[in-house]
Amino acid sequence: MLKIWMLSQFVVEVDGVRLEWTSRVAQSLFAYLALHMGKPIRREKLAGIFWPDQSETSARGQLRHALWRIRQMFSQQGLDSYQFLPEDALCITLYSPEWWIDVVDLLCSTHSKQPVEKLIADLATHGEFLPGFSGTWDEWTSDWRRRVDHGFLCKGMHLIDQLMQTGRHYEALDWGMRLLQVDYDIDLVQHKLAEAVSGMGERWKIAAYPWSQVQILSSPLA
Repeated sequence: MLKIWMLSQFVVEVDGVRLEWTSRVAQSLFAYLALHMGKPIRREKLAGIFWPDQSETSARGQLRHALWRIRQMFSQQGLDSYQFLPEDALCITLYSPEWWIDVVDLLCSTHSKQPVEKLIADLATHGEFLPGFSGTWDEWTSDWRRRVDHGFLCKGMHLIDQLMQTGRHYEALDWGMRLLQVDYDIDLVQHKLAEAVSGMGERWKIAAYPWSQVQILSSPLA
C-alpha cells in the first residue's frame, strides 16, 4: 500500500517502508502526481508547470531527470518503480491499487451521519501543506494550500454544528478557535462561536479563552 503524508511534513511509505528523498524537485513532482492519482498527465503540461521559464526542450529534459530521480529512489529500496510509474511516451501517471493520502482524506466530503469522532480525527491531521516547498517548481502548491485551508474550514464548521447539537459546547469553542487560526472567512467562524457561547448561557464565563481577541461575546447574532 502506498501512503503519503503532505500536511506538516512530506513522507512516502510503500508497504511500511519509508522512501528516502534526495531531490526536492522529485519530491514536488511526486506530490503533484500523487494528488492526481491514476490520472494520466501529459508530459508537456508537467514541463510547463514545473519549469515555466525554460525552453520546451530544456523543460522536458528536466522532467526526464526528475522522473529518473523518482525511479532511483524506488530502486534504492528494492522496489519496482514501473509498478507505480508505467512508461508512456505522452503521459505520466502515478498509480497504486491501494493508496492513502492525508490531504485527500482531509478534503473528502462530509455527510450529516459522519460520526463526530471521525470528524475530529480527520481535522487533527490538518497542518501546513508541504512546508518548505517554495522553489520555482513548487508554485503549484499555492492553490492547494488554499484548498486545504478551505477544506479544513468547511469540515470544521460541520464539526462545530455537530458538537453543539450534542451539547459539547466547550469543544465547539475550542474548535472554533482553531478555525480562527487558519484565518479564513473569520466572520463566519466568529458567528459560529457566538452561537456556541449563546448555547452555553452563563457557563462561558469560566472558560479560559482569549475572548478579547475573538470580540464576539457582546455582539448580537445576525
